[in-house]
Amino acid sequence: MSENKPKKEDRYTTITVDEYSCRLKPMTRSVFKTAFALMTPSLNKDMDILGAGQIILNTLWVDGDEELRDDESDENM
Repeated sequence: MSENKPKKEDRYTTITVDEYSCRLKPMTRSVFKTAFALMTPSLNKDMDILGAGQIILNTLWVDGDEELRDDESDENM
């Protein structure tokens, strides 16, 4: 059965924005849980969708153009 398992490099997700690209590892449950907790408002905190995105990107980052990881511009908001 293990011979049908995809190669480790095939499990990465490539994201391309304009001329930049990066590769991300598959998301784990712990990363999803942490990010989802930030996106869920509660009595003592507001939603932090951008913070959740930063956690996902920084935790799953494999390699790519650092401009994608470091871009803090608000031009698309």
